[in-house]
Amino acid sequence: MKFIGFLAICGAIAFGVFGFSPEYLPAGVGFSRCPATASFKHSFFGHHATLVVVNPTSQVLHHLTVTCQDARGHQARKFIYDELAPGKSVEIGSDEGWSFDSDQSADVSAGGYLAQNIPLDK
Repeated sequence: MKFIGFLAICGAIAFGVFGFSPEYLPAGVGFSRCPATASFKHSFFGHHATLVVVNPTSQVLHHLTVTCQDARGHQARKFIYDELAPGKSVEIGSDEGWSFDSDQSADVSAGGYLAQNIPLDK
């Protein structure tokens, strides 16, 4: 009987975190896609690109995670931001030590949301 009570308490805590406080969940865990929009800004010089991630919502996105992948789809670099305020953006490019080339992509996720994949348009 104690075990059932323990499971009920654990379930209530999980429901509370999942339902009411998604900012406490790790990036990539949730029910809906990450609402952040992302696009690539091509360089005027050369063939490299910079990823621009924008928060179009009215809420802060917590634990914003951008995972860069090489041409074979393997994780090459990961950038983690504590939060991204509404209407604000972050850029990932040569200043951060990473430049995107053709056939590369990035996964963008935040606390309480599933990741979305952003392929580089050639």
